[in-house]
Amino acid sequence: MCSTTTRPRRTLTAALDTVGFAAGWERSVLVGEAAELSLPEPELGPVGRIASAAGTRTRGPDRPAPGPLGGPARRARRLVPGRRNPCVDPSWKGRRGLPRPSLRRFCPSKPFLVADADGKVRDALLAIEFREVTTARSHFWTPPGEPAVTPPARHSLYSGESERIGRRCEARVGFDYDSGRGRYRAPADSRSWFHGLLGGHDDPTIAAAEGVIERGLRACVRPGEWVYEYRPYLDGWEFDPHRVGGPGQPSWPGSAIAGGEFQFLATADARVGTFGHYVERTLVVFGEDLVVQVADDLERLLGDGTWTFGA
Repeated sequence: MCSTTTRPRRTLTAALDTVGFAAGWERSVLVGEAAELSLPEPELGPVGRIASAAGTRTRGPDRPAPGPLGGPARRARRLVPGRRNPCVDPSWKGRRGLPRPSLRRFCPSKPFLVADADGKVRDALLAIEFREVTTARSHFWTPPGEPAVTPPARHSLYSGESERIGRRCEARVGFDYDSGRGRYRAPADSRSWFHGLLGGHDDPTIAAAEGVIERGLRACVRPGEWVYEYRPYLDGWEFDPHRVGGPGQPSWPGSAIAGGEFQFLATADARVGTFGHYVERTLVVFGEDLVVQVADDLERLLGDGTWTFGA
């Protein structure tokens, strides 16, 4: 994060210091009008010198016209402000074989170049008519504790361990996707709710029910244990419920209530979780600990009964 030396900077810097940011590199911010910069002429290579002396072209009729350095003009556009690089980094000199003089030709619609630098690079920019307009300082923040080794959530492919977890979830509720019948046997430590009279996931009641499941899983899942969203033969999610869905965290990626697919949201051992039956529009919550956490709130939102096609 950066703050400038203009008046807002003092307030911003103080605020950053208060919350634990450490001040870092301070440098000048310089602006130059491309048409006024005293850019040196590019050096020609051996081929360019021979071609210049002979007064001949070194390209065929189908090749693009060379830029100031003898290369295709389109290569230099990558460093033009307003295209891929909105600010010119003064440390790029020589990268990709494009010295700074190549920029002069390609800024007719964006005539100003911006750079931030200190030391010898700053002096060199001032020498070719860049003007210093302010300064900038980087601020860094290191969160407390050890950094996480794994991301809090990631996509899971239907293969290997994900498939084994899925089969475990299917066995937990007596569901056989491959039979094509859509039947299941809800276990003794489960409760079921019907949501067919409600809308889709944009329905406030459905969203509230998802929030109830989210809080319930977070309360039941052990620290370091992951939750898996499993949909037969489709990609899903795997995530740490204690590291998603909270302030400053990624959003909760899983969904308990089925949309257009059968789906599970459960721990790897299928100890607790949910099963969404998209045909019956039924939500099955299994695992005694999870049922205790969510039953009262789901009854308030969805009612206390359900119906089924039968086992």
